[in-house]
Amino acid sequence: EPTDILPGSSISEICHIVTANSIRSLENTLSVLDMDAMSRAVDVISRANRIDFYGVGSSGIIAQDAAFKFRRIGLNTFSSLDSHYQIISASTLAPGDVALVFSYYGETRDIIDSMNAAHESGATVVSITKFGKNAIAGTSDIALHVASAETLTRSGAMSSRMVMLQIVDMLFTAVASQNYDRVRETLNRT
Repeated sequence: EPTDILPGSSISEICHIVTANSIRSLENTLSVLDMDAMSRAVDVISRANRIDFYGVGSSGIIAQDAAFKFRRIGLNTFSSLDSHYQIISASTLAPGDVALVFSYYGETRDIIDSMNAAHESGATVVSITKFGKNAIAGTSDIALHVASAETLTRSGAMSSRMVMLQIVDMLFTAVASQNYDRVRETLNRT
């Protein structure tokens, strides 16, 4: 159970509580992670012609971080914080492409619209959402879940941001590991 910050908490208490909540979220995410889904996601990303990363708000920043990471190892990536541009890009995907979508609650209308366009284009949709049932996970081809210890400070999307970045780092490392020789050369150039 996450601990919330109370009015008048000391700086030391705040630092310890934020750290403890983050550690708990990272461990909980690892415990709910479906390794078969993770393996399938790594496989489709490794083989993709193009990978689009979609998210809005805090999730959009995570999508941009992911696009940057995967571009550094030579993959063809796209990300934009503009939801209109996301749906335009999704409509130009093709079979063999991947749309990787981020939405903590899994109900973001703009992301659902982009997912639908990606599906209609024949792309594989991979989602990263909170653990449990939600619209985005339910309609994606591969659903990855995070478990975040959010509290009243949720407005800062602290733990949820960290665990989504954890999944990005896991995917990135696994894809890089599977393509080590090519990736090492590309990373040296970039």
